[in-house]
Amino acid sequence: MFSLWSFRFVLWYICILWVQPQMRFNFLVPLRIANTAFIIAVVLHGIAAMQEGRPLIRWGAATKVGASIVILAFISLYTAPFQTSHSLNSLETIWKPVVLMIMLEAMVTSVQRAWAVMATVSIATLWWMKAGFRLATAGESFRGERLMGPAVGLMDDPNAFAYMVVIIVPLYMFMAKYTTNKWVGRGYLLMALLSVYIVIETGSRSGFVAMLVMGLLLIIHYWKRRKKSIIFVSVAVALIFPFTTESNRQRVLSLADSFQTFVYGEPEDPNRALTQDEQSSLERRLKNRDTWSLIKAYPALGAGVSPNQALHAREYPYARGIVHCEILRAGYQMGMGGMLLYASMLATIIYFGWKVYKAHSTWPEMREMAWTLFAAGVTVSVAGFFGSSPWNPMTMTFCALASSLSVMQKQQ
Repeated sequence: MFSLWSFRFVLWYICILWVQPQMRFNFLVPLRIANTAFIIAVVLHGIAAMQEGRPLIRWGAATKVGASIVILAFISLYTAPFQTSHSLNSLETIWKPVVLMIMLEAMVTSVQRAWAVMATVSIATLWWMKAGFRLATAGESFRGERLMGPAVGLMDDPNAFAYMVVIIVPLYMFMAKYTTNKWVGRGYLLMALLSVYIVIETGSRSGFVAMLVMGLLLIIHYWKRRKKSIIFVSVAVALIFPFTTESNRQRVLSLADSFQTFVYGEPEDPNRALTQDEQSSLERRLKNRDTWSLIKAYPALGAGVSPNQALHAREYPYARGIVHCEILRAGYQMGMGGMLLYASMLATIIYFGWKVYKAHSTWPEMREMAWTLFAAGVTVSVAGFFGSSPWNPMTMTFCALASSLSVMQKQQ
């Protein structure tokens, strides 16, 4: 009983974390519903472990990576070269997702529980779809006509919104296929189509690139068995595109020029002024350059988890702020070790997802679940090159599930 209820409270915590209702309903703020749910889950899990005589945690790949992240972050907080503040609050956005990842690997001991986590994430993120559609129809924009993020949940700007929407699509496809109600399944397919509309309306070129990668993976995977569905979706996407905002379509279509600026820097013609999109790409290029230079100069711990950026502003001016590349962001916070841990997290998702997928040719549900994680991991690795949050809960949830499926496979 304690094990079941601890798992239920973790699922409740996931719902709160993904939606964050306390941000919309202020009366919930003093109740600390997220922290309360998580503390109850941890306590009940400890009681269940003692009752059943099993370890408190399972030392799978996800747990090993998570524990290493927290240890290295703690060391960086106190000893990194540009770290002047040693407040533990600086680690909150790191240790909380890590503990969630460790708890999930310890609790997900069956395929049913893995499905429950995926279903919970899928249901919770339906609010993102609703929020995105409502904001688009209301004309709420971030800059120009770019759709802003819902301002709650795991994102608050167009690029982060597009990032999260794209990597959730494989879960929608999985739920659409294995739900017991055909109308619910069609609803999930509709959400997958709506995600295309939302990504374009954010004007996020990185989100669009990630969406293309995801679309290619889906076509390759489903083409032999669901040709009609793939054709239908392709036609629907083609019909959706003209209904998006003109400026956002043009921003997405300017991807080639922006990519050229990102790779080669300023245009050859010095008299031509950069467009806003080219300027944005150039700034990202300079941020990546200075951040990488800083990491090479301080490979052990980088600048620090939350450093005083004024201390390196003169030597690495564009390393200030937040670099939009997750692996560089991890290196900025924790040096080469942080970059390795971030890469290990993605490798865990992709490798174990593919391994379990190939091992279960006679178990369709397990096979599809593993492929869903594999596809999400590949997409995160692409989108993360333009993202800014290497330690986000979504990626860590995928990591925990992939590692758990691998452990289950070994046990069987």
